[in-house]
Amino acid sequence: MRDGTVLVIGGGTFGTSMASVLAHNFNRVVLKVRSRDVYDALRQGENKKYLPGVTLSKKIFPALSWQEVESLNESKIELVLVGLPSTAVRNYLEENKAQLTPLLERQVPIIFLSKGIDPDSLELLDDPINEVFPAFRDNFCYLSGPSFAKEIIEEQITLVSLAGRCPDVLEKVEKMLRTHFFRALPTY
Repeated sequence: MRDGTVLVIGGGTFGTSMASVLAHNFNRVVLKVRSRDVYDALRQGENKKYLPGVTLSKKIFPALSWQEVESLNESKIELVLVGLPSTAVRNYLEENKAQLTPLLERQVPIIFLSKGIDPDSLELLDDPINEVFPAFRDNFCYLSGPSFAKEIIEEQITLVSLAGRCPDVLEKVEKMLRTHFFRALPTY
């Protein structure tokens, strides 16, 4: 069990399931959401909108704002996961650059859970990420592979790929994600 904090951005089905994975390895997982109804449900221990009927770990704490993320952060954030739709990634990174830059400067890895390409720009996911943060390319990882949020939250055996530019970052992140039911294999 790690004493640090993980920040998961996006309280949809996959973001919530990955927060549950990380609650096995970290004392505190902050799940940053944008809607009050998801926030209120998470405070009651369930994401009723996306995963109704599933009781979540008491180590998962919802946050609506960056100020709340900071107040919930008892120890330094060690890992960030971004579970936003690929179409929302560029805007989110641009709008939240000031909050994410200090984490990147501390070499905190950021894992992107989004899949696919942006249907409007036809950009791959790493295009907007590397344009917004060109100096931090080695900090970024991308999770992909056959996985379903419902199966992950039910702790069914899941094996996915973890891609990125830096082998050291990939190995560090793989250890942070590993549980008895979830593995992310580094792909160099």
